[in-house]
Amino acid sequence: MIREKDILLVGHTQKPYGIRGEIVFLFHKAGYAELDADFYFLEMDGILVPFFVEEFTGTTDVAARVKFEEVEDEKSASRLVNKRVFLPIEKVKGVSGQ
Repeated sequence: MIREKDILLVGHTQKPYGIRGEIVFLFHKAGYAELDADFYFLEMDGILVPFFVEEFTGTTDVAARVKFEEVEDEKSASRLVNKRVFLPIEKVKGVSGQ
């Protein structure tokens, strides 16, 4: 079970990008966008659900397009719009301001 003290809010999802299932992320800090994360937790109906990264494309210093495993189209990606994005606190240690 994931405890609140073990995770950190790093950003949120915005909108689907294209038709392959990518979603646009907006990070709270540029340092979060630079982390090499294998997965992110998205808050889905009050539950933290891990989504595993298939592709990550940085678009600005605080934004990226993310393709998750098993999210294959725009319809699937649209279910992930406006979700809070978390990482384990251990993963973000050392990011400026932490």
